[in-house]
Amino acid sequence: MASPGDHFVATELDHNSVLRPLHHLAEQGRITFDLARFDRDGFVDPDEVDSLIRPNTRAVLVSHASNVMGTIQPIAELGRRCSERMVPLGDLADARAVDPLIEVIASSNWHIRQAAATALGRIGDPRAIDPLVAALAARDWHVGQAAATALGRIGDPRAIDPLVAALVASDAEVRRAANEALASIGWAPSNAGERAASSIANDAWSTCVEIGAPAVEPLVTILGVGGAGVRQAAAAALGRIGDPRAIDPLVAALAEE
Repeated sequence: MASPGDHFVATELDHNSVLRPLHHLAEQGRITFDLARFDRDGFVDPDEVDSLIRPNTRAVLVSHASNVMGTIQPIAELGRRCSERMVPLGDLADARAVDPLIEVIASSNWHIRQAAATALGRIGDPRAIDPLVAALAARDWHVGQAAATALGRIGDPRAIDPLVAALVASDAEVRRAANEALASIGWAPSNAGERAASSIANDAWSTCVEIGAPAVEPLVTILGVGGAGVRQAAAAALGRIGDPRAIDPLVAALAEE
């Protein structure tokens, strides 16, 4: 995890399993680190942690619960602060930030994943394509939206197929971001089915009806994953098209209501 020149932030309350390796690496001259203090009640101040973060900070290490004092640290707030500090890394356009950002884009914290995706998009390094494509399918729409926008900014053609698939993603924000990203890359629908998928992302249901039979497959897809309002609109469009392929999906959707 540590590379020469890296900086780390930890706290005075951290376990020796964290502190001893930091001291050891620092003594070897490989890294530097700072320790955030704790107050009389045993809590770490997020403002102090925030102030210790540098451009070359590799990680902020905080024990959620102290094994000495029993205090539970404000880990959500600390995570939010860290994520906010990630986005400016993109403005620096420094390729050295790419690998650490790729590592944290798989975090369980959506704030961190969103910030990492945004920063990677601003840096524009093609190494970020695969991790950003994976983030398109994130459970939280904030992450998928940020990933789609980042892919549009990078503009790599490898992102086109995943972004086309995201035109019928379950979240409207991801669908719209994918459509905008594809436009940024210079993509245009190559067939009626792709045109229908783009129309779904724009909530242009009447256009889907005009397209007719080629719109059935993307409409059936969004019928199975979209929210209530989208499912209702997709069902109405399928009904107006009148293609028999839609009967079973419509029956299944009705049974789920």
